[in-house]
Amino acid sequence: MNNKKVCVSLRELFDNGIQYLEYGGRIICTDDGGLYHYDLYKDDDIEYGLLLCDGESVEFGEWQDNGKFIIGTSEYGKQIYLSKAEYDIAVFE
Repeated sequence: MNNKKVCVSLRELFDNGIQYLEYGGRIICTDDGGLYHYDLYKDDDIEYGLLLCDGESVEFGEWQDNGKFIIGTSEYGKQIYLSKAEYDIAVFE
């Protein structure tokens, strides 16, 4: 496993029309007086399901046989699954 950290842009996914990730999770955009925040939640669980914040640096995981890419967040210790297409849009090294 490669432990290099990368930046995940939830805004890029949202701006590309991806609100629900293929393997679970919903990106919600909130407006804080003209400052927009993009956060990834476990489906619609906005109260307790925060998984990832926009721009958060995370560690690489690994590709699984089913095409999922695993990354683990540094702050919340959750695993996020991205498809190849989502990964190509959202991950910046």
